[in-house]
Amino acid sequence: MAFTKKEIDLFQDLGSLEFREQKIRELLDGIELLMSGRRIEVRSIVQTPSGEFSERKAWKWIKELTKCLQDYINKVSVYDYFVAGYLKEEELEKEIASVKLQEEEIEFYQSFLYLAIRALDFETDDRNSCLFSFCREVSMEKGNFCTVMKLAEAVEKIPYKNCYDLYLEELYGLPNGGVDGIICLLDEMYNAIKGVYGISGYTYGSVLLEKNDLISMEERKKMEEVHAEEIQEHHEFRESQEEAENEFVGIYDEDEESIAMQEKWDKMSEEEREMEERNQKMDWEQDEEYEENVDKITKWGKNFLYKDSFLNQYKIFRKYLFSDYKSTLYEYVKGMLNVYLLKEEQSLYVQDDEFMDIYTRFRKIGKLILRMNGGEE
Repeated sequence: MAFTKKEIDLFQDLGSLEFREQKIRELLDGIELLMSGRRIEVRSIVQTPSGEFSERKAWKWIKELTKCLQDYINKVSVYDYFVAGYLKEEELEKEIASVKLQEEEIEFYQSFLYLAIRALDFETDDRNSCLFSFCREVSMEKGNFCTVMKLAEAVEKIPYKNCYDLYLEELYGLPNGGVDGIICLLDEMYNAIKGVYGISGYTYGSVLLEKNDLISMEERKKMEEVHAEEIQEHHEFRESQEEAENEFVGIYDEDEESIAMQEKWDKMSEEEREMEERNQKMDWEQDEEYEENVDKITKWGKNFLYKDSFLNQYKIFRKYLFSDYKSTLYEYVKGMLNVYLLKEEQSLYVQDDEFMDIYTRFRKIGKLILRMNGGEE
């Protein structure tokens, strides 16, 4: 045995610790969700009674949230400074006017909200894709206010410095082999709506970029000049791959390949054969799962309502993506949702009796845990 009994006991206890720590975190997150009111599903706001997406309801809510955002900005940028004594009363009107949302800002925040709303209906069953992991990471299946906040956070974390770096990744997979996260999600939605999801040659943002939906020919030439060396290396690599595949096909015809595979099989031990069969079965299952997922998403894109609205809002979003607006997106989305919940009387944080009751109970639990750990109150 590579490990001693003492080490095994330690590892098992550590596993229990990590599991229970996660359960407590989930419990606390759930309580915060209930307290804040962010458990509300976005679909309940933007859908018709029959469960169909309503463009009118979506934009009505987006405009309400835009007003809530202005309220939030007025509070943190003017009112808080006034209360702290940094502003005089006669200066308030001027300061409020100075922080009024400009048209470009409104376009960016509203485009994000629209895309976030529409993205909540997207799902993928391809468990081997980075997109599947991202959808789970942001709790896409829950589709509540927290999901929208996580999507905003994902936008802030986009690793590209400028639009050209992102275009390079989308068109040529440089330097990381392709985009992931929220850009991957939106690009794949775009491809599904355009009817080219899962088709060879159309990956990530290739459709909207190659058709000049987001980048002009002048911008593309500039990008290709700046990154000429990397693009050339990419093309050479792809050509070498194709040559290798063609050579393989040329070496073996179907009969020869079958004979070679049979000879390899005959030389295998029983354990090796079992492993090979399991691997083949996994490959078949993955291929079948992938094809089913492509069919599902293709059908989703075909039935997608208000296609032009999504395509237009994505172009607007990408237009301002690398502006200064991105750096405050999470804060502003959280702020506007808090204001909205406050106006709708959905947050327990501002209901005095309920808040104090819950807070007192938690204080008692905290004291109990402290005593269990041998601490003093």
